[in-house]
Order: sequence, then C-alpha cells, then structure tokens
Amino acid sequence: MENNKIAAPPGRPASWFGSVLDIAMGSHRRACALLFAACLIAFLPGFFQVPPVDRDEARFAQAS
Repeated sequence: MENNKIAAPPGRPASWFGSVLDIAMGSHRRACALLFAACLIAFLPGFFQVPPVDRDEARFAQAS
C-alpha cells in the first residue's frame, strides 16, 4: 500500500500543532498540562474583562 502523506521538509516538523500534540500524548501528565494551558489561554482574557458584580445588580434585587 502506498503512503499518501506529504513529507515535511528535512529538519522541519509537518506542523507545529501536530508536534505539540505528539509530545502531549506521551504521558497523562503532559496531556493534562496541555489542556490546562489551553483553558488558561481561552478563559483568562474574558475573566478580567467582565466585572464579578454588575453595578445595577443591587437595584434589580431591591426592585424584585
């Protein structure tokens, strides 16, 4: 059977993301660390943008 993959240039991985996933799949700890890092990158920017309490929340609670 013929291999249909496109070979990467010598000295360069096929893709940066693929090589990171290959490293992460080496152990359970690395996979958890990669997942934790991806979650931090995704959630931290919005965490600091949204205030924990809306300034009108007290008025809405009092009115209801």
